[in-house]
Amino acid sequence: MRYIVIEEGIPYFLYKGKKRDIKELWAKDLPKGSKAHPETVGIFRQFTPDGVANLNHASIVSSKEVEKYQTLPSYAGLIQLMEEGHLERVKYNTYRINSAFDRFPAELFGGRSVNFILPEDVSLPQVDPGHSCIYHAETGKQIEGASEHCDSQLDINSGLKTPN
Repeated sequence: MRYIVIEEGIPYFLYKGKKRDIKELWAKDLPKGSKAHPETVGIFRQFTPDGVANLNHASIVSSKEVEKYQTLPSYAGLIQLMEEGHLERVKYNTYRINSAFDRFPAELFGGRSVNFILPEDVSLPQVDPGHSCIYHAETGKQIEGASEHCDSQLDINSGLKTPN
């Protein structure tokens, strides 16, 4: 099991009791032209080692209508939104919203929660961001989110000391 830890503003992970550089988790095999950040893909693979399966919806038996995800859950959804150009990673665990999208990825709770930075000219998705926090790009003040999990202000010009 790996645990991501932040100490003195520097993220790293513990593996078998030893500190390891966070960049060891980064994906090194992204396709050329991918807009996803290697850190996000690496953390996705840590949380979801089997990836995401694309099922034939017609073959699923259910008492309710089966629908395809508009936005995939958790880190898979962050990757999807980056590939579509809606998000970009600006620093560890923090994503800038570049353009409007319909919904936040589901399951961004606890250790999977992230920070979003919302520019003034982009509309806020109307779906619950889980424990993730949303901050105003110009002021850094919290706009929305699970307030007990969020700082009231995010210093958007500084961040954790991870390379791009």
